[in-house]
Amino acid sequence: LTSLLSLDRELDVRIGKASVTFGRLTSRVWNNKLLTLNTKVSVYQTTLDVRRLRWLGHVERMPQDRLPKAVLYGQLKNRPRRRGRPKLRYSNKVKQGLKKFSIPTDNWENPAHNRSVWRSQVKAGAVTAESHQRAEAEACRRARKQSALQSPSGEWTCSHCGKVCRSRIGLFSHTTAKHH
Repeated sequence: LTSLLSLDRELDVRIGKASVTFGRLTSRVWNNKLLTLNTKVSVYQTTLDVRRLRWLGHVERMPQDRLPKAVLYGQLKNRPRRRGRPKLRYSNKVKQGLKKFSIPTDNWENPAHNRSVWRSQVKAGAVTAESHQRAEAEACRRARKQSALQSPSGEWTCSHCGKVCRSRIGLFSHTTAKHH
């Protein structure tokens, strides 16, 4: 915070660090033709989750009078909600990241007070989350391959509604159009 109460310098530094991180990902992930789009998106999501949780630990270690900590724990005035699903707030995304990385949502503050413990816990959680995603993708792949082998008659049945299709691509078109 400068004498003019500006956070511009700190924001510029943080944006620069994020830019460098995503620049590295661009050359290693986004431009890699061997990776699927889902894999690329997954890598970016995990990177964002890691950065978000590391920032959360940093804010938790700040003194109580700092603005980021006040904003993190602050409450807005109650106002009438709009119809429909509420938009996700920063705290919702943090909670999702904590759950994804297997960090307890009710007791995350204690390890966050120790920077090295928090960083190692976030890093271990990211590795666990990525291996879980990999296992889920492999299970889906096996199930897809198994279903492809189970129809020697040339008929493919929709698991949602029971419609029989004459080709696998027809079943795919049916399920994406009707059930998604």
